[in-house]
Amino acid sequence: MLTELNKVLEINIARLFLVEVYDKLNRPEMAFEHYKVYNRIKDSIQSVQKANSLAYYQTLYETEKRDKKIKEQDAQLMLVEEHNKRKTIILWSVVFILVGLFCLIYLWRSRRFSQNKVQLQKVFAQDLIRNIEDERKRISSELHDSVGQNLLLIKKQTLSGSEKANDTVLINNTIDEVRNISQSLHTFRFEQLGLIDSIKDTVDNFQKNSEIFYSVDFDVEDITISKDKEIFLYRMIQECLNNVEKHSKAKACVVSNKEKSDAFIFEVKDNGVGFNVSENSESPNSLGMKTLKERAKIISGTLNIISEKGKGTTVQIKVPKK
Repeated sequence: MLTELNKVLEINIARLFLVEVYDKLNRPEMAFEHYKVYNRIKDSIQSVQKANSLAYYQTLYETEKRDKKIKEQDAQLMLVEEHNKRKTIILWSVVFILVGLFCLIYLWRSRRFSQNKVQLQKVFAQDLIRNIEDERKRISSELHDSVGQNLLLIKKQTLSGSEKANDTVLINNTIDEVRNISQSLHTFRFEQLGLIDSIKDTVDNFQKNSEIFYSVDFDVEDITISKDKEIFLYRMIQECLNNVEKHSKAKACVVSNKEKSDAFIFEVKDNGVGFNVSENSESPNSLGMKTLKERAKIISGTLNIISEKGKGTTVQIKVPKK
């Protein structure tokens, strides 16, 4: 379009040249005709130029308007993206918080369940051992009061009907055995003697009927723990002495105690054959060791068994003070 406009401009310049030529040739009518054509073309060119200028500025305005609109749309898009990004961050934050809260609640419930389970097991074990202890008392009372008295009556009747004392040996042995079983189930003198003297009395009874040399080495005579714990502790030491008598093949055994700032420690040590602690604790027949562990839990104590084959066994029971 610019090329055609340039051609028209050249033609119009030529028209103006003809006007000058005809004017010099003294032909005014021809000069006037060419001049009119020149003015028409000039007006047309100016109109076209104005139209082009107007179109250019209109285009420039539309372009600027479009660019501004595009920038505004880009800004809105950025705001929408930023808003969506924030919403996504908030959403994931809420998800993470909920997941974390769920995990905390789950862990808390699991811990509470485990604690309740351990507490229930402990209470069950305490009730079970107390029931066993009560049953022992009942059986020992029946053996002592009923069977023992009947045997004494039989002994008296036998002595009154015969002058031979040897005929009552079997009855005497039976009476002694009933008394031993009764005392083993429940020491009637425990409430009177207390823990320390009861242990000494039990050790003396073992010594009278065993080839093993039993001894006592107590640093502490006054043990400040509850009566319930005393009977459980006594049963644990009694169980340890039974194990020494039945399984250790020892020549000597010593029962000792000592006092720490926060606890009392009782120890039953022998020089017998010893055993593998891990193998024995996992054995299905190790009821005695399991009972020791349960009793230790009940009195909030610590049970430590040190043993090696051929080097004897040491059982340590740590009982916290009141």
